[in-house]
Amino acid sequence: MSYLLLAVVVLTIIVVTSLAVEDLKKKALIFLGLGAVTYGGLWKFGGNVGHEVLHHVFLVDYPQFIPIPIATVLIASLALFTVKASPKARIGWFALLVCPIVGNFGTTWALVPIGLSIMPILKKLYPDRWFRILIAICIFSMNMLALGTLAADPPQALWAVKVSVSGEPLGFFFPFTQFWPYIMITWVVYFVTLKRFGVAFGSLKQLLNISPENWWKAAYGVVVAACVGFSITFLRGYEVTVVLGSVCVFVACSSIFFGHEVRHNTLHWVTETMTIFIAFFSVVALAHVGLHSIHIPNQGMIGVVVGLTLGADNAAAFAAAYPQFEPLDQAYMVWYNLHPSVTYGGLSPLGNGPQIALFLIVLVSLKVTNAKTVFITWFKEAAAFGPYLLTWTLCISTLIEFDFRPTIAIQLLTGLAASVACFQFMDMQRLFRAHIDNTNGHS
Repeated sequence: MSYLLLAVVVLTIIVVTSLAVEDLKKKALIFLGLGAVTYGGLWKFGGNVGHEVLHHVFLVDYPQFIPIPIATVLIASLALFTVKASPKARIGWFALLVCPIVGNFGTTWALVPIGLSIMPILKKLYPDRWFRILIAICIFSMNMLALGTLAADPPQALWAVKVSVSGEPLGFFFPFTQFWPYIMITWVVYFVTLKRFGVAFGSLKQLLNISPENWWKAAYGVVVAACVGFSITFLRGYEVTVVLGSVCVFVACSSIFFGHEVRHNTLHWVTETMTIFIAFFSVVALAHVGLHSIHIPNQGMIGVVVGLTLGADNAAAFAAAYPQFEPLDQAYMVWYNLHPSVTYGGLSPLGNGPQIALFLIVLVSLKVTNAKTVFITWFKEAAAFGPYLLTWTLCISTLIEFDFRPTIAIQLLTGLAASVACFQFMDMQRLFRAHIDNTNGHS
């Protein structure tokens, strides 16, 4: 239990640092210091369990995971996916279809450069609510819809690495009955969310009004993204580190041809990304050791996974709970660990690596916003989706706990109930905001 408390302390330091420290050198030193103290402490006092956890977390999981975010942060820093829109362009279909499809069939990390590229378009079309819309796009594309493929989200990418190391063959899609009914219903909720923000759609031809600003840069970005997908899906163990790490080094070196500002952004964003994930993986190590000493039932572990997800990135939450669910059937693994660790990441700005990179590293570095605004706005916008995810999680996990495999029909009924709860909370938020505005107006 003491190690779990230490994990909470490390989380608190990460949050305070993100909110209060702007200087890159100070941030990097704090994050590196957390990693060093965690490593030294577990090596000294963690015993055999601590040594084993340190090996897996810092010498296996981290070096195989970190090239994925670095590659996509490099794409963002080099502005390889920058897009342009015609004067009459509508961004609704792009947000509804392109962003989730890229997040699912590529990797959610690809939403870092894409989110950065559509930000100017959103600011132009919706100057009073562009930031809230961007958060909504990322909540769904990086989290709530990122469950269909192995390469979609950091926990799934981490799972792919672990499965590859064990020598088992990888499948691109998870079983239809476990994820896709949820995804189809959630896509409808996403559509309703965008409509409530007033996002214009027009015809599907509107997709043709948004195109890459530079096709050569876009092609370069696609090649880098393809290297990420290939490495996750087909390589094993440290092959991921060597191959994708080499790609990252090459892309980073190519920044010398893009100007001083690009080189500055590249150094800043890559350094902060690498070091903040050392801090997050410190949380994983401490939580790992702490969970070894206590027994938590499977359904009780859902709360642990969700808690870690909200404060420490969903890849960290997945990795910390992985040992408990690894021996179980895949249906258990999916709904007790993978589903909560992926989907609940949308409820917190610290819940997913890509949104940490985009909002708390990239946008804060560009002075488009500040960390305090990110936290406050994110929690406000995400509040309506908590009941939606909670309904799914409790219903499906309860059925599985009683050895009943949920049918598609039951999942559809669960989704209907979850959607009703979500829309009701949206209405409550709207009425509450209207009440606050009226109160402020009268005062």
